[in-house]
Amino acid sequence: MTTIALLAITGLGLGALYFLIAAGLSLIWGLMRVLNFAHGGLLMIGGYLSFAGIEGKARYHGTPVEDVLPVTISATDDRVEAPQGVAPVAARPDHPLLAGLPATWPRLLGYNRVTPKPAAEVLVTCGSDPLVACGAYHEGRGAVFTSDCAPHWGPPEFMDWPGYAPLWVNLVTWLARQE
Repeated sequence: MTTIALLAITGLGLGALYFLIAAGLSLIWGLMRVLNFAHGGLLMIGGYLSFAGIEGKARYHGTPVEDVLPVTISATDDRVEAPQGVAPVAARPDHPLLAGLPATWPRLLGYNRVTPKPAAEVLVTCGSDPLVACGAYHEGRGAVFTSDCAPHWGPPEFMDWPGYAPLWVNLVTWLARQE
């Protein structure tokens, strides 16, 4: 019995030490404006096996990942193939995520169809569907880019677009609360 009590006290002490270290680092990094691990960010990028994906095989619908994201994910195949291209439109060009991006976006060849949650900020659309959306989740943030970031749905014109690199920098900066 004394061994169990000793292990319990040691475990509580070690847990308290881990907490103090984490709280101290979080405070220091927060004051230094370095990435704060206490407030996470999640970005989901579209493709064949993200969101619901091909034949619904990605299966993110109804998961904790979906809870964090600003969109609701379909339970079935959500791919929208557009070989003729679909032109994204900035709905909120004043948002920090779109700062410094050209007003005209190149056409994309597809995306995953999702539904924005009521509190989501839909920043860019493809037709009536969100392409870029963001929102808060508890103390963290979530964002989506529902098309591909590589050459499948992202044709060479998108990959060479002057806004390509700034888009990803803006997304990560916003998610990390460094804007």
